[in-house]
Amino acid sequence: MIPLMQRRGGGQRGRQGAPPDAARLVLAEGVAHLDEAAAVLGAMLDGWARQQGSRMLADGTIRARVKQLCRFQGVTGDHLWRWTPGDVEDYVAMLRCSCLRSAHGC
Repeated sequence: MIPLMQRRGGGQRGRQGAPPDAARLVLAEGVAHLDEAAAVLGAMLDGWARQQGSRMLADGTIRARVKQLCRFQGVTGDHLWRWTPGDVEDYVAMLRCSCLRSAHGC
């Protein structure tokens, strides 16, 4: 009988015992990044895009989602591990105002 779910910790591990979606699998080993936060963010987005691809999502869907996160990051001016619920509320309010302005020709 094949188990439907693996026990915690029973999944495959990548190099250095990291889970397969870990940033260290995407970042080059032994490289000192000039902007570590940007490198980690890029690795996180790459890993997230791969996870979505493994769920058979269309490339266009994945690109649109990554683009939306990058746009959000540009508005907040901060990396995703520092985002707060207030950042999301501000972003959605900004999008809503932008949509209303364009709908009314402002």
